[in-house]
Amino acid sequence: MLALSSVAAGCGDSGPLTCMALFDVSVSVPMDVRERYMGDFKRFANYCARRDARMHADLIGSDTLGNNIPPLVSDLRPDQPRDNELFDNAQRFRKIEEMVEEISLYVLDDRLRTNGTDIFGGLIVAARRFSGSVGERHLVIFSDGLQSADPFNITKRDLSDPAVVNRIFVDTGSAGLRANLQMATVDMVGVESSEAITPLRQALALERFWKGYIERVQGRLNQYNKSWSAPR
Repeated sequence: MLALSSVAAGCGDSGPLTCMALFDVSVSVPMDVRERYMGDFKRFANYCARRDARMHADLIGSDTLGNNIPPLVSDLRPDQPRDNELFDNAQRFRKIEEMVEEISLYVLDDRLRTNGTDIFGGLIVAARRFSGSVGERHLVIFSDGLQSADPFNITKRDLSDPAVVNRIFVDTGSAGLRANLQMATVDMVGVESSEAITPLRQALALERFWKGYIERVQGRLNQYNKSWSAPR
């Protein structure tokens, strides 16, 4: 359980922040990894609450843009701020707990597992959520990074070939799947958990691909790790 003092507003941060979390529920992500995602999400929500951010959450499946799961959103600011750290933190903490509980119902539901992963669609969803916001944007993608939904199944492409990578960028744009992540910090969490990424050179090529792709859609890939850690 998070200590209430850890969600005190301020903490050296400034400016409005919009947060977004995307959860990969494809068959390539085992349930124990999804459970770990929820712990990382709670830490991310805690970080966002320190900034009194608005938090969005959604799922990545085989057809992310067409999923019928209602998107979740929560304003992590206290509803009745009293300029009292303990009282205000209690309100933030309650909102974090409610959002973790609600998104867990979907992320940990084995019936929602899909046979493909549409991360490109997830980036479009995030861009839509960010479009009405002013200020910083922070996106965390809880996924193994294996975009496997057709017609852009990158697991079948040679990502070490610059021409192949550029073709993917061009084709996603032509298909209307090129997001605009301007001003967004992006973290990809869980990428080291996939047993499908072998050998090491393929894993490194996948990391380079996402770093380059996100930069080309005007975002910044900040973390590419097994677990999430708050910015320092």
